[in-house]
Amino acid sequence: MPVGGSPVRPPIQRCSSQHRVRKSFTLLHRCVQILLAVFQSGDHCDLEQPRNALSWLEPCVQGYLLDIAADLVVVAACAFDSDTKHWLFATSWRDLQSLASQCPHPHGTHPPIHGVDPETGNFRSRASAQFLVALARKYVEAITSLFSPTGWGRHL
Repeated sequence: MPVGGSPVRPPIQRCSSQHRVRKSFTLLHRCVQILLAVFQSGDHCDLEQPRNALSWLEPCVQGYLLDIAADLVVVAACAFDSDTKHWLFATSWRDLQSLASQCPHPHGTHPPIHGVDPETGNFRSRASAQFLVALARKYVEAITSLFSPTGWGRHL
């Protein structure tokens, strides 16, 4: 007889959960294939995911990192006046290194973003799904030189 509490998540996923996981993987795999096609055509590319996302461990993503000899740029949200998280950019464009930042705060300073908000019932991480305006501006500054005045870019 097992001792201790019940597992955090049942070992058998529901069919709907399995479908969401497959759909998410398919989307990730297709995005990586598009990025590789862009890179192989001579252009630049980058993939952004949360720093601790399990997607970084997927074989297709690991292959992408090797194929483009990616620079890995970690960006702390607190560098942009937010508590939300860290982003990780895997890029072929060196100028994105200008986004790199570290959290200078002691561990536990920022509130956790995992779990469900008891008031709304939404995942706390949902609010962190969009880029901060200041980060978006700095990102645009870093990639602007890739675009010509005619509007044809060299970056995805």
